[in-house]
Amino acid sequence: MPTKIMEDFLEKMHGNERLPEGAALREKYALLRVIFNQADHLMGLLKPDGTVIKINPTAYGFIKGKESGVIGKFFWETPWWTHSPEQQKQLREAIEVAAQGEFVRFEATHATPKGNLIYVDFSLKPVKDEKGNVVLLVPEGRDITERKRAEEKSLRLATIVESSDDAIVGKTVDGLITSWNRGAEKIFGYSEDEVLGQPIMMLVPSAYADEVRQTQERIRRGEHIEHFETVRRRKDGELIHMSLTYSPIKDEQGRIVAVSTIGRDITEQQKSARALLDNARINRELEIAKEIQQSFLPACPRELSGMLTACRCVPATYVGGDYYDFFSLPGGIVDVVIADVTGHSVGASLLMTMTRSVLHAKVNTSRSPGKLLAAVNDLLHDDLAKAELQITMFYVRFDTENRTLAYANAGHNPPLLFRAQQGVFTELDAEGLLMGVKTDVRFEEKITRLEAGDILILYTDGVTEAENADDELFGSKRLREVIAEHCDRHPEQILVAIFEKLAAFTDTRSLLDDVAMIIFKTV
Repeated sequence: MPTKIMEDFLEKMHGNERLPEGAALREKYALLRVIFNQADHLMGLLKPDGTVIKINPTAYGFIKGKESGVIGKFFWETPWWTHSPEQQKQLREAIEVAAQGEFVRFEATHATPKGNLIYVDFSLKPVKDEKGNVVLLVPEGRDITERKRAEEKSLRLATIVESSDDAIVGKTVDGLITSWNRGAEKIFGYSEDEVLGQPIMMLVPSAYADEVRQTQERIRRGEHIEHFETVRRRKDGELIHMSLTYSPIKDEQGRIVAVSTIGRDITEQQKSARALLDNARINRELEIAKEIQQSFLPACPRELSGMLTACRCVPATYVGGDYYDFFSLPGGIVDVVIADVTGHSVGASLLMTMTRSVLHAKVNTSRSPGKLLAAVNDLLHDDLAKAELQITMFYVRFDTENRTLAYANAGHNPPLLFRAQQGVFTELDAEGLLMGVKTDVRFEEKITRLEAGDILILYTDGVTEAENADDELFGSKRLREVIAEHCDRHPEQILVAIFEKLAAFTDTRSLLDDVAMIIFKTV
């Protein structure tokens, strides 16, 4: 380094005082070298045009190269700057400004030998001679990476806090609100200006005041409390359910100086949870109702004279409005009824239970099927009218000794009678209005005779009106095909075949209506 330049530089550092020749100059120059070489930040000397004259060991150690590799080069061409063309341009412009005598400072990044970037607080100090001409530039770089990362972390945290849908609230240990994010404003309805400096108790219903005081005591003891469920009050007075997490904030001495609270509005979750509990309770009650209703359905009689039987009832929901029953009367008479309350709700099941009770009270041989339907209709009419429901019912009376069949119909879909000898189907139909429309209705009665092998199928419309994915009905044609195909089998096997066909037809679709069926086969 030229002696004259160094002397002027030392002169500048010592307030323009002329340095003595000899030992004093060497001593001060040695001191300058010690300061320059032992500085823990990056330092160097540049010519006014930006040519590197000297770098200190810290800067040299940073680039892990030879000092000769940078001496004599323009500063912006050295390894500190080549990772960023934008910063190279910024440095060249800064050198031009510093060469005019101005102090320049900006933040930059430097690449480490491992390829990592550090943040640097960079400055250029001009050194002037006695005439005010800039003769040297002193670049300095201080590593501010930790500070920058802390600032970035703080900024990210602030962004997260501000953009969070949760309420993030800062408080003093005594419960005064010190910070309030947008999430808190959205949940509670208060603006930041309305709550800063106010006690947190402004959000607490009086019934929860003691709970808050107990929580504050726990926090003062240093406890971290997570997912504490409680109730808070909005500005408009509405009570909301909250899940709160409290975190005590300590200073360097470990003293608790503040409290951070994160609150999430779980009102809707609480409603959903209550709804699930209610649904579970209702489902359990419906399961019980289903068990009770199913218990009302009698087992198929297995010992009817000259008859094989099978029956089944499948409700579309837990409980339904389909019903069948058997009544053994004197003289080898067996009465059979199948009925369907419009709808398949709890109300329908209750009315069907009432219908069962009426039938059990009224069935006897003194009443023919038509007269029995008329009596039941008159008794149920008022209740059906109030509930705005109707019942279809088909009533059959078997004379097992004479193999005759008397029947009457109250608006029910006609049963199918398969004549085994002829291989044909007949519909058993008779005139009669469905129950619940009016009183004093006359129901037509008809009689037919059964032959060996004949099959009688009583069913509700849930069978024929079952739909597939194309909204196509199962229909009576498919029902007849299954019966004809399995006519030589036991009624139980025919019943299984019908339900299998029905399941294949509807595929994944649930039944839209209750399904009930009784099959008789003469032997």
